[in-house]
Amino acid sequence: MSTALDIIEEQPELRTQLWKNTHKMLQGYKALGYDTGKSETPIIPIIIKDSEKVYQMCQLLFENGVFVNPVVSPAVPPGRELLRTSCMATHTEDQLDRVLKAFEKVGKQLGLI
Repeated sequence: MSTALDIIEEQPELRTQLWKNTHKMLQGYKALGYDTGKSETPIIPIIIKDSEKVYQMCQLLFENGVFVNPVVSPAVPPGRELLRTSCMATHTEDQLDRVLKAFEKVGKQLGLI
């Protein structure tokens, strides 16, 4: 725990970069037409509302080099099924762009956007 606090104290630019990446992804998902709920954190839900589509999207994103976590009932109420995404300060602009492109491709493929 002490090491994590040392990093936060010694490298404040990481926190700044994390929020920059978070805002980019939130705006990117919303611009594509995804519902991110009220998220304002680096852990961003993509609300799909369909368990089968969540699993299909998870698989297709993985095939496109993107790992996300499926979240379905009973972890969330029926009709609130989602993909759990997260970004880090160390993600590059190129990596974030590739994730958004994969979400665009897969979302269109499944008729979600």
